Amino acid sequence: MGRLLLFAMLGVIGYLLVRRLLQSGAPTLKHPVPPPEQTIETVRCTTCGVHVPRREALYANGQYYCDQHRPSGSTAER
Repeated sequence: MGRLLLFAMLGVIGYLLVRRLLQSGAPTLKHPVPPPEQTIETVRCTTCGVHVPRREALYANGQYYCDQHRPSGSTAER
């Protein structure tokens, strides 16, 4: 009976040691890494200097403008 108990204890200790070694070899992240933030390309309004997203800016005569400073007399593209 004593031998059975000794082998059972050795088995449990061996199992715990192997488990610990396997876990230490593969580092796990406790806090997941957030995805990188998406950057929005901005351009500067030629008139007022405010930076607006490129997709919202108006482009005319080779320059960018915000909605409030649309150049008069020209066709502006978005």
